[in-house]
Amino acid sequence: MGELTTSKTTIRDMEVEVFVYSPSDSINADTVLALSHPIINCAIQFIGYTPVSRYVLLVYFHDKEDHSKIPCLNFWGALEHGNSSTYALPAQKELFPYLQKMIAHEFMHILAPLNLHSNKLVSTDYSIPVNQDNHLWLYEGITEWASHIMLLRNAFISLDDYLLELSAMIRRSRTFTPPYSLLKLSNSWHTAEGKKQYGNIYQLGALTATILDLRLLRLSEGTRGLREVYLDLVKKYGSKQPFDNDSFFEEFITLTYPEIQSFIHKHIMSYTPFDFVEEFKAVGIQYLPVQLEDQNTPSLGFTVEHHPQGFVVSKILSPDTSAVKVKVGDIIVQVEVDDSPLDGNTFLFKLMQAKIHSPYSLRVLREGKSLVLEGRILQNARYDVFRQEENATAEQRYLRLKWMTLSP
Repeated sequence: MGELTTSKTTIRDMEVEVFVYSPSDSINADTVLALSHPIINCAIQFIGYTPVSRYVLLVYFHDKEDHSKIPCLNFWGALEHGNSSTYALPAQKELFPYLQKMIAHEFMHILAPLNLHSNKLVSTDYSIPVNQDNHLWLYEGITEWASHIMLLRNAFISLDDYLLELSAMIRRSRTFTPPYSLLKLSNSWHTAEGKKQYGNIYQLGALTATILDLRLLRLSEGTRGLREVYLDLVKKYGSKQPFDNDSFFEEFITLTYPEIQSFIHKHIMSYTPFDFVEEFKAVGIQYLPVQLEDQNTPSLGFTVEHHPQGFVVSKILSPDTSAVKVKVGDIIVQVEVDDSPLDGNTFLFKLMQAKIHSPYSLRVLREGKSLVLEGRILQNARYDVFRQEENATAEQRYLRLKWMTLSP
Protein backbone atom coordinates (compact mmCIF):
# COMPACT_ATOMS: atom_id res chain seq x y z
CA MET A 1 0.00 0.00 0.00
CA GLY A 2 2.76 2.39 0.93
CA GLU A 3 3.79 3.85 4.26
CA LEU A 4 1.46 2.88 7.09
CA THR A 5 1.00 4.36 10.52
CA THR A 6 0.23 2.00 13.38
CA SER A 7 -1.17 2.24 16.88
CA LYS A 8 -2.34 -0.22 19.50
CA THR A 9 -3.98 -0.49 22.90
CA THR A 10 -5.76 -2.96 25.14
CA ILE A 11 -9.53 -2.81 25.56
CA ARG A 12 -10.60 -5.00 28.44
CA ASP A 13 -8.36 -8.04 27.86
CA MET A 14 -8.30 -7.70 24.05
CA GLU A 15 -5.29 -6.35 22.18
CA VAL A 16 -6.40 -3.91 19.48
CA GLU A 17 -4.09 -2.83 16.66
CA VAL A 18 -4.73 -0.30 13.91
CA PHE A 19 -2.87 0.07 10.61
CA VAL A 20 -3.70 3.06 8.39
CA TYR A 21 -2.76 4.13 4.91
CA SER A 22 -3.57 7.73 4.07
CA PRO A 23 -2.46 9.88 1.11
CA SER A 24 -1.63 12.67 3.55
CA ASP A 25 -0.52 12.99 7.14
CA SER A 26 -3.91 14.37 8.16
CA ILE A 27 -5.28 10.97 9.20
CA ASN A 28 -3.16 8.44 11.07
CA ALA A 29 -3.58 5.28 13.13
CA ASP A 30 -3.74 7.18 16.44
CA THR A 31 -6.76 9.08 15.12
CA VAL A 32 -8.52 5.89 13.99
CA LEU A 33 -7.73 4.13 17.27
CA ALA A 34 -9.26 7.03 19.20
CA LEU A 35 -12.39 6.76 17.03
CA SER A 36 -12.64 2.99 17.36
CA HIS A 37 -11.92 2.68 21.11
CA PRO A 38 -15.37 3.71 22.43
CA ILE A 39 -17.14 1.75 19.67
CA ILE A 40 -15.30 -1.49 20.44
CA ASN A 41 -15.82 -0.92 24.17
CA CYS A 42 -19.59 -0.59 23.54
CA ALA A 43 -19.53 -3.82 21.53
CA ILE A 44 -17.74 -5.75 24.27
CA GLN A 45 -20.18 -4.40 26.86
CA PHE A 46 -23.08 -5.49 24.64
CA ILE A 47 -21.67 -8.98 24.09
CA GLY A 48 -20.68 -9.34 27.74
CA TYR A 49 -17.18 -10.70 27.08
CA THR A 50 -14.25 -10.14 24.72
CA PRO A 51 -14.97 -12.46 21.76
CA VAL A 52 -11.34 -12.58 20.55
CA SER A 53 -7.97 -11.99 22.21
CA ARG A 54 -6.57 -9.81 19.42
CA TYR A 55 -8.32 -7.60 16.87
CA VAL A 56 -6.79 -5.65 13.98
CA LEU A 57 -8.28 -2.79 11.94
CA LEU A 58 -6.79 -2.23 8.47
CA VAL A 59 -7.92 1.15 7.09
CA TYR A 60 -7.26 2.48 3.59
CA PHE A 61 -8.07 6.15 3.05
CA HIS A 62 -8.00 7.22 -0.59
CA ASP A 63 -8.10 10.36 -2.71
CA LYS A 64 -9.22 11.26 -6.24
CA GLU A 65 -5.92 10.12 -7.72
CA ASP A 66 -6.51 6.65 -6.26
CA HIS A 67 -9.91 6.53 -8.01
CA SER A 68 -8.31 6.80 -11.43
CA LYS A 69 -5.91 3.95 -10.61
CA ILE A 70 -8.39 1.75 -8.73
CA PRO A 71 -11.97 2.43 -9.99
CA CYS A 72 -13.58 0.16 -7.39
CA LEU A 73 -12.64 2.73 -4.73
CA ASN A 74 -15.61 4.79 -5.91
CA PHE A 75 -17.50 2.36 -3.66
CA TRP A 76 -16.83 2.60 0.07
CA GLY A 77 -17.08 -0.38 2.33
CA ALA A 78 -15.63 -2.81 4.80
CA LEU A 79 -15.17 -6.53 5.41
CA GLU A 80 -14.99 -8.55 8.62
CA HIS A 81 -12.52 -11.42 8.90
CA GLY A 82 -13.05 -12.72 12.44
CA ASN A 83 -9.97 -11.28 14.12
CA SER A 84 -9.65 -8.27 11.82
CA SER A 85 -11.61 -5.96 9.57
CA THR A 86 -10.66 -3.91 6.51
CA TYR A 87 -12.02 -0.50 5.48
CA ALA A 88 -11.80 1.67 2.38
CA LEU A 89 -13.20 5.20 2.29
CA PRO A 90 -12.23 8.72 1.18
CA ALA A 91 -9.65 10.61 3.21
CA GLN A 92 -12.13 13.12 4.59
CA LYS A 93 -12.41 13.86 8.31
CA GLU A 94 -16.14 14.62 7.99
CA LEU A 95 -16.62 10.90 7.27
CA PHE A 96 -15.30 9.85 10.70
CA PRO A 97 -18.83 9.26 12.11
CA TYR A 98 -19.50 7.02 9.10
CA LEU A 99 -16.27 5.10 9.83
CA GLN A 100 -17.40 4.58 13.43
CA LYS A 101 -20.68 3.09 12.19
CA MET A 102 -18.75 0.75 9.90
CA ILE A 103 -16.48 -0.35 12.75
CA ALA A 104 -19.51 -1.06 14.94
CA HIS A 105 -21.12 -3.18 12.23
CA GLU A 106 -17.99 -5.12 11.25
CA PHE A 107 -17.00 -5.91 14.83
CA MET A 108 -20.48 -7.28 15.57
CA HIS A 109 -20.05 -9.73 12.68
CA ILE A 110 -17.89 -11.71 15.09
CA LEU A 111 -21.22 -12.98 16.45
CA ALA A 112 -22.92 -13.73 13.13
CA PRO A 113 -22.11 -15.29 10.80
CA LEU A 114 -18.71 -16.11 12.31
CA ASN A 115 -20.12 -17.71 15.47
CA LEU A 116 -23.69 -18.32 14.34
CA HIS A 117 -24.32 -19.65 10.84
CA SER A 118 -26.22 -22.37 8.99
CA ASN A 119 -24.99 -25.61 7.47
CA LYS A 120 -25.79 -24.14 4.03
CA LEU A 121 -23.31 -21.34 4.57
CA VAL A 122 -20.61 -23.82 5.54
CA SER A 123 -21.11 -25.84 2.35
CA THR A 124 -21.31 -22.87 -0.04
CA ASP A 125 -19.19 -23.15 -3.18
CA TYR A 126 -18.22 -19.52 -3.74
CA SER A 127 -17.35 -20.17 -7.39
CA ILE A 128 -21.05 -20.82 -8.09
CA PRO A 129 -23.28 -17.74 -7.61
CA VAL A 130 -26.17 -19.54 -5.94
CA ASN A 131 -27.35 -19.16 -2.38
CA GLN A 132 -29.72 -21.42 -0.45
CA ASP A 133 -29.15 -19.99 3.01
CA ASN A 134 -32.36 -18.51 4.47
CA HIS A 135 -30.80 -16.36 7.16
CA LEU A 136 -29.33 -13.19 5.71
CA TRP A 137 -31.80 -11.43 8.06
CA LEU A 138 -29.72 -12.85 10.93
CA TYR A 139 -26.23 -12.25 9.51
CA GLU A 140 -26.77 -8.69 8.28
CA GLY A 141 -30.10 -7.46 9.65
CA ILE A 142 -29.46 -8.35 13.29
CA THR A 143 -25.81 -7.27 12.98
CA GLU A 144 -26.92 -3.82 11.76
CA TRP A 145 -29.51 -3.63 14.55
CA ALA A 146 -26.89 -4.58 17.16
CA SER A 147 -24.40 -2.02 15.84
CA HIS A 148 -26.87 0.80 16.65
CA ILE A 149 -28.69 -0.46 19.75
CA MET A 150 -25.38 -1.21 21.50
CA LEU A 151 -24.45 2.49 21.21
CA LEU A 152 -27.77 3.52 22.74
CA ARG A 153 -27.51 1.01 25.58
CA ASN A 154 -24.01 2.21 26.43
CA ALA A 155 -25.14 5.88 26.32
CA PHE A 156 -22.77 6.63 23.42
CA ILE A 157 -25.77 8.11 21.59
CA SER A 158 -29.01 9.54 22.94
CA LEU A 159 -32.46 8.04 22.49
CA ASP A 160 -33.39 10.94 20.18
CA ASP A 161 -30.35 10.21 18.00
CA TYR A 162 -31.28 6.53 17.89
CA LEU A 163 -34.84 7.39 16.85
CA LEU A 164 -33.50 9.63 14.08
CA GLU A 165 -31.54 6.65 12.78
CA LEU A 166 -34.69 4.52 12.75
CA SER A 167 -36.48 7.28 10.81
CA ALA A 168 -33.70 7.30 8.23
CA MET A 169 -33.87 3.51 7.91
CA ILE A 170 -37.60 3.68 7.17
CA ARG A 171 -37.06 6.29 4.45
CA ARG A 172 -34.16 4.39 2.89
CA SER A 173 -36.10 1.13 2.99
CA ARG A 174 -39.00 2.75 1.19
CA THR A 175 -36.82 3.35 -1.88
CA PHE A 176 -36.60 -0.40 -2.60
CA THR A 177 -39.63 -1.17 -4.75
CA PRO A 178 -41.29 -3.53 -4.99
CA PRO A 179 -40.04 -4.66 -1.57
CA TYR A 180 -38.67 -8.19 -1.23
CA SER A 181 -39.27 -10.24 1.88
CA LEU A 182 -36.11 -10.87 3.88
CA LEU A 183 -36.31 -14.55 2.96
CA LYS A 184 -36.59 -13.76 -0.75
CA LEU A 185 -33.68 -11.34 -0.45
CA SER A 186 -31.62 -14.02 1.28
CA ASN A 187 -32.31 -16.50 -1.51
CA SER A 188 -31.91 -14.14 -4.47
CA TRP A 189 -29.30 -11.49 -3.62
CA HIS A 190 -26.95 -13.03 -6.21
CA THR A 191 -29.39 -12.55 -9.12
CA ALA A 192 -29.54 -9.46 -11.34
CA GLU A 193 -32.81 -8.30 -9.77
CA GLY A 194 -31.88 -9.37 -6.26
CA LYS A 195 -28.69 -7.28 -6.33
CA LYS A 196 -30.82 -4.15 -6.70
CA GLN A 197 -32.59 -5.05 -3.45
CA TYR A 198 -29.54 -6.02 -1.43
CA GLY A 199 -29.07 -2.66 0.30
CA ASN A 200 -32.45 -3.11 1.98
CA ILE A 201 -31.03 -5.80 4.25
CA TYR A 202 -29.36 -2.99 6.23
CA GLN A 203 -32.64 -1.04 6.40
CA LEU A 204 -35.57 -3.48 6.50
CA GLY A 205 -33.39 -6.14 8.15
CA ALA A 206 -32.39 -3.82 10.99
CA LEU A 207 -35.94 -2.48 11.39
CA THR A 208 -37.26 -6.04 11.57
CA ALA A 209 -34.73 -6.86 14.30
CA THR A 210 -35.77 -3.68 16.14
CA ILE A 211 -39.44 -4.69 16.15
CA LEU A 212 -38.57 -8.28 17.05
CA ASP A 213 -36.62 -6.96 20.05
CA LEU A 214 -39.62 -4.88 21.13
CA ARG A 215 -41.95 -7.86 20.74
CA LEU A 216 -39.71 -10.12 22.82
CA LEU A 217 -39.31 -7.52 25.56
CA ARG A 218 -43.06 -7.00 25.67
CA LEU A 219 -43.79 -10.73 25.83
CA SER A 220 -41.17 -11.27 28.56
CA GLU A 221 -42.21 -8.15 30.50
CA GLY A 222 -38.76 -6.67 29.97
CA THR A 223 -36.67 -9.65 31.04
CA ARG A 224 -35.47 -11.14 27.73
CA GLY A 225 -35.08 -9.28 24.47
CA LEU A 226 -33.41 -10.10 21.17
CA ARG A 227 -29.93 -9.58 22.62
CA GLU A 228 -30.43 -12.37 25.16
CA VAL A 229 -31.88 -14.81 22.62
CA TYR A 230 -29.12 -13.95 20.14
CA LEU A 231 -26.31 -14.48 22.67
CA ASP A 232 -27.84 -17.78 23.81
CA LEU A 233 -27.74 -19.01 20.21
CA VAL A 234 -24.14 -17.85 19.77
CA LYS A 235 -23.18 -19.71 22.95
CA LYS A 236 -24.99 -22.86 21.82
CA TYR A 237 -23.42 -23.07 18.35
CA GLY A 238 -20.17 -21.11 18.09
CA SER A 239 -17.82 -21.10 15.11
CA LYS A 240 -17.52 -24.89 14.74
CA GLN A 241 -21.13 -26.05 14.88
CA PRO A 242 -23.62 -24.76 12.28
CA PHE A 243 -27.37 -24.73 12.85
CA ASP A 244 -29.78 -26.43 10.47
CA ASN A 245 -30.86 -24.00 7.78
CA ASP A 246 -34.31 -25.52 7.31
CA SER A 247 -35.36 -25.82 10.96
CA PHE A 248 -33.79 -22.68 12.46
CA PHE A 249 -37.02 -20.67 12.39
CA GLU A 250 -38.73 -23.40 14.42
CA GLU A 251 -35.83 -23.44 16.88
CA PHE A 252 -36.05 -19.67 17.28
CA ILE A 253 -39.77 -19.94 18.05
CA THR A 254 -39.14 -22.71 20.59
CA LEU A 255 -36.54 -20.53 22.32
CA THR A 256 -38.95 -17.60 22.52
CA TYR A 257 -42.77 -17.56 22.31
CA PRO A 258 -45.46 -19.10 20.08
CA GLU A 259 -46.47 -15.57 19.06
CA ILE A 260 -43.13 -15.17 17.29
CA GLN A 261 -44.23 -17.71 14.69
CA SER A 262 -46.66 -15.26 13.10
CA PHE A 263 -43.99 -12.53 13.25
CA ILE A 264 -41.54 -14.70 11.30
CA HIS A 265 -44.15 -15.66 8.72
CA LYS A 266 -45.38 -12.07 8.23
CA HIS A 267 -42.14 -10.10 8.46
CA ILE A 268 -39.29 -12.45 7.47
CA MET A 269 -40.71 -15.19 5.27
CA SER A 270 -43.19 -12.72 3.73
CA TYR A 271 -43.22 -8.95 3.43
CA THR A 272 -45.84 -7.23 5.59
CA PRO A 273 -45.36 -3.52 6.36
CA PHE A 274 -44.96 -2.71 10.04
CA ASP A 275 -47.49 -0.72 12.01
CA PHE A 276 -44.91 1.51 13.70
CA VAL A 277 -47.57 3.34 15.69
CA GLU A 278 -48.64 0.13 17.37
CA GLU A 279 -45.18 -1.43 17.74
CA PHE A 280 -43.61 1.54 19.53
CA LYS A 281 -46.63 2.27 21.72
CA ALA A 282 -45.40 -0.33 24.23
CA VAL A 283 -42.33 1.78 25.05
CA GLY A 284 -44.12 5.13 25.00
CA ILE A 285 -42.73 6.28 21.67
CA GLN A 286 -45.00 8.10 19.21
CA TYR A 287 -44.64 7.53 15.48
CA LEU A 288 -45.89 10.16 13.04
CA PRO A 289 -45.75 9.27 9.33
CA VAL A 290 -45.90 13.00 8.48
CA GLN A 291 -45.38 16.08 10.62
CA LEU A 292 -46.30 19.16 8.60
CA GLU A 293 -44.05 22.19 8.91
CA ASP A 294 -44.59 25.74 7.60
CA GLN A 295 -47.69 25.58 5.39
CA ASN A 296 -46.28 28.24 3.08
CA THR A 297 -43.06 26.37 2.31
CA PRO A 298 -43.20 24.02 -0.71
CA SER A 299 -41.23 20.81 -1.16
CA LEU A 300 -40.64 18.18 -3.83
CA GLY A 301 -40.44 15.46 -1.18
CA PHE A 302 -36.80 14.75 -1.95
CA THR A 303 -33.45 16.53 -1.73
CA VAL A 304 -30.93 17.21 -4.50
CA GLU A 305 -27.26 17.97 -4.87
CA HIS A 306 -25.39 19.78 -7.63
CA HIS A 307 -24.29 17.68 -10.60
CA PRO A 308 -22.38 18.65 -13.77
CA GLN A 309 -25.55 17.99 -15.81
CA GLY A 310 -27.92 19.76 -13.41
CA PHE A 311 -28.96 18.29 -10.07
CA VAL A 312 -28.93 14.73 -8.77
CA VAL A 313 -31.54 13.29 -6.37
CA SER A 314 -29.76 12.55 -3.07
CA LYS A 315 -32.49 11.58 -0.56
CA ILE A 316 -36.13 10.53 -0.78
CA LEU A 317 -38.05 12.10 2.11
CA SER A 318 -41.77 11.69 1.43
CA PRO A 319 -43.73 8.45 0.95
CA ASP A 320 -45.80 10.42 -1.58
CA THR A 321 -42.72 10.71 -3.74
CA SER A 322 -42.92 6.98 -4.51
CA ALA A 323 -45.90 7.80 -6.73
CA VAL A 324 -43.62 10.07 -8.77
CA LYS A 325 -41.20 7.13 -9.13
CA VAL A 326 -38.17 9.35 -8.67
CA LYS A 327 -35.08 7.47 -7.45
CA VAL A 328 -31.86 8.39 -5.68
CA GLY A 329 -29.26 9.01 -8.38
CA ASP A 330 -31.69 10.43 -10.95
CA ILE A 331 -30.08 13.41 -12.72
CA ILE A 332 -32.60 16.22 -13.14
CA VAL A 333 -32.05 18.00 -16.44
CA GLN A 334 -35.36 19.87 -16.80
CA VAL A 335 -38.16 21.00 -14.48
CA GLU A 336 -41.64 22.33 -15.24
CA VAL A 337 -44.12 23.66 -12.64
CA ASP A 338 -47.65 24.54 -13.80
CA ASP A 339 -46.43 23.88 -17.36
CA SER A 340 -43.77 26.59 -17.03
CA PRO A 341 -40.17 25.47 -17.59
CA LEU A 342 -37.69 26.41 -14.86
CA ASP A 343 -34.05 27.07 -15.57
CA GLY A 344 -31.87 24.25 -14.24
CA ASN A 345 -29.58 26.62 -12.35
CA THR A 346 -32.33 28.50 -10.52
CA PHE A 347 -35.18 26.01 -10.22
CA LEU A 348 -34.66 25.46 -6.48
CA PHE A 349 -35.03 29.20 -5.85
CA LYS A 350 -38.13 29.40 -8.07
CA LEU A 351 -39.55 26.25 -6.52
CA MET A 352 -39.74 28.07 -3.18
CA GLN A 353 -42.28 30.40 -4.80
CA ALA A 354 -44.47 27.61 -6.18
CA LYS A 355 -47.92 26.92 -4.76
CA ILE A 356 -48.65 23.80 -2.73
CA HIS A 357 -50.31 21.06 -4.85
CA SER A 358 -49.15 22.62 -8.14
CA PRO A 359 -48.34 19.92 -10.73
CA TYR A 360 -44.73 19.51 -11.83
CA SER A 361 -42.78 17.34 -14.23
CA LEU A 362 -39.14 16.34 -14.22
CA ARG A 363 -37.01 15.18 -17.10
CA VAL A 364 -34.35 12.94 -15.58
CA LEU A 365 -31.50 10.78 -16.76
CA ARG A 366 -31.41 7.33 -15.17
CA GLU A 367 -28.74 4.85 -16.21
CA GLY A 368 -28.36 6.72 -19.49
CA LYS A 369 -32.09 6.78 -20.28
CA SER A 370 -34.25 9.92 -20.43
CA LEU A 371 -37.50 9.74 -18.41
CA VAL A 372 -40.32 12.18 -17.66
CA LEU A 373 -41.75 11.97 -14.13
CA GLU A 374 -44.82 13.82 -12.87
CA GLY A 375 -45.98 14.81 -9.38
CA ARG A 376 -47.38 17.64 -7.24
CA ILE A 377 -45.67 20.17 -4.99
CA LEU A 378 -45.95 19.11 -1.35
CA GLN A 379 -46.15 21.12 1.84
CA ASN A 380 -42.84 21.09 3.61
CA ALA A 381 -42.85 18.40 6.29
CA ARG A 382 -40.82 15.99 8.36
CA TYR A 383 -41.44 12.33 7.68
CA ASP A 384 -41.33 9.18 9.81
CA VAL A 385 -40.97 11.12 13.04
CA PHE A 386 -40.44 9.32 16.34
CA ARG A 387 -40.80 11.20 19.61
CA GLN A 388 -41.02 10.28 23.27
CA GLU A 389 -44.56 10.34 24.65
CA GLU A 390 -44.74 12.99 27.36
CA ASN A 391 -47.66 11.29 29.13
CA ALA A 392 -46.32 7.75 28.97
CA THR A 393 -47.73 5.35 31.55
CA ALA A 394 -45.58 3.80 34.26
CA GLU A 395 -45.68 0.50 32.33
CA GLN A 396 -44.51 2.20 29.12
CA ARG A 397 -41.69 4.02 30.93
CA TYR A 398 -40.59 0.78 32.59
CA LEU A 399 -40.40 -1.10 29.28
CA ARG A 400 -38.68 1.85 27.59
CA LEU A 401 -36.00 1.79 30.30
CA LYS A 402 -35.50 -1.95 29.78
CA TRP A 403 -35.29 -1.38 26.02
CA MET A 404 -32.71 1.39 26.38
CA THR A 405 -30.43 -0.24 28.94
CA LEU A 406 -27.86 -2.94 28.43
CA SER A 407 -29.38 -5.73 30.43
CA PRO A 408 -33.14 -6.32 30.68
